[in-house]
Amino acid sequence: MNNAENQELPLAKTATAGYEYDQLEKRFHNRLITQDRISHSKTVFYPIRFIKALFEQHDKLAGMGLISSSGGRLKWLNRWLDNCIARITVITEKGNFTLADIDWLEIDPQAKRTTVLLPDGQKALLMTETHRGDIVPMSASTLDDITIDHTPNIAHVLDDNAKHLPALAKLTELMRQQAREENIKLDYDHISQLNKAVFRNVGLDELAPFIPKLARDLMLVASKSELKLMESQYNLRKK
Repeated sequence: MNNAENQELPLAKTATAGYEYDQLEKRFHNRLITQDRISHSKTVFYPIRFIKALFEQHDKLAGMGLISSSGGRLKWLNRWLDNCIARITVITEKGNFTLADIDWLEIDPQAKRTTVLLPDGQKALLMTETHRGDIVPMSASTLDDITIDHTPNIAHVLDDNAKHLPALAKLTELMRQQAREENIKLDYDHISQLNKAVFRNVGLDELAPFIPKLARDLMLVASKSELKLMESQYNLRKK
């Protein structure tokens, strides 16, 4: 049998797709860890990918005995993200639940209908809030059509709580400085370039002291915003 025969074929777009909780958690984890908020207009940045890389580098050096720390920062970050995911609000025709309550989510792409398995074993139609605040059935062909909405959005949370986010504010200052010195645009497309510049020119010795404060800032940000599943077209139209 050749390699081509061994490869798994993609499912047809008409096939019903089902997801257990662990699969949903993994997909949503990947989304939350890439939701950076960086631009010239923002008072405080939310550079979550940089924070993940910082925690990874810190733990690596701690494991090698090159810095005096027990490590475990990346494990903490992953646990924090998993807790955020578990608390995501899931609106159904039978009431609101959290994602942790849902064992199974099923999407029928032909009917654009999504159902979830509730704790009592019943199935319920997944609903979504619109950009106007109405509750309607979730219309989705794939899991990509179902987004994670932040209310209020992250940008508003950062602006409203800037004085209570000292570590993120300091990191924002360092990133702005590197963007000026390296002539890097402050936008989503240049995040990777900016992250590399900060690591190259600032170094872990300067960044390490406020790692514990970054964890506290992340917890504050999470406490100020509700996450819920929302149809992508309505999420894009939210003000």
